[in-house]
Amino acid sequence: MKTKSAKRARARRITLSGGAQIDQKPTGRDRINVGQPKPTEDARRGPLEARLRVAGIPVTPDSLKAAVAPSFGHDVGLCINAIIAGDDATKAWDTFSHISAAYRNYQLLFVGQTGNPKCAAIAMIPEPMETDPSLRVDLRSHDEKVSAAKSSWAAWEKRMNALPFPQMKWALGGALRGFLGDGTLWRDAKPTHTGKTVVAALQAMGDK
Repeated sequence: MKTKSAKRARARRITLSGGAQIDQKPTGRDRINVGQPKPTEDARRGPLEARLRVAGIPVTPDSLKAAVAPSFGHDVGLCINAIIAGDDATKAWDTFSHISAAYRNYQLLFVGQTGNPKCAAIAMIPEPMETDPSLRVDLRSHDEKVSAAKSSWAAWEKRMNALPFPQMKWALGGALRGFLGDGTLWRDAKPTHTGKTVVAALQAMGDK
């Protein structure tokens, strides 16, 4: 008695004139699952490997998981990860993320620009479509949003002006505004002097 697998194998063979048989190549829907990675995994792997190359980290299963973190997508984040670790690194990245968000909102709502430097992102990672249960509608008026954006940025700018050294303010401001250029913060898989200065500034601001 022939098994189901044997029947399927026979069904995938084509008999030519003369009696010769050849394997039928999968077509259409049958081709989808033949030796191909899942679409999401395949789309994410390329950008993740690019992030690791920039960071100078070998590609391994563990490093691919780590590279998903937003800090791997920005030169400032690479500098932070290279210089400090643990809670201190998380705190420094959170500080930079909050400053960046305040600057973007201020630029967008008050100045009328996006506030996104062209060189900010190293490699974008495609994310699966998901519903965010925490998403809430902002019912504030435009004037209220502008006022809040101005107040938030003014508070962060005040803290930047209070940094102990002018080099810190200059380096952090340049990282936010994107006028430093590629390779100014992170070069040859390590932080530059300016990159180290930005991290020091973030640590100083986080201590206050």
